[in-house]
Amino acid sequence: MSDSMDDRVAVMIAHDSAIARALSSSVTTIARAWDTSAVRRWSEPVPRAFSTLTTADRLRYGLVAVGAAVVTRLILLFL
Repeated sequence: MSDSMDDRVAVMIAHDSAIARALSSSVTTIARAWDTSAVRRWSEPVPRAFSTLTTADRLRYGLVAVGAAVVTRLILLFL
């Protein structure tokens, strides 16, 4: 590899290392924030509600959601 390519690779590695260090130093703060977040509390009932559905129900509701998204996209496309 040329020197400029080596320099670019070194810069990318240093950048990725800086991101990894920043994330690792923030892990406890992120975990504590998730434990106390309202989003987590609001989302707790969701798995319980969907766990009672059969596979056929999940497939049907998923297809309805995808169909609604496609129809909405088409309507917005033509307006």
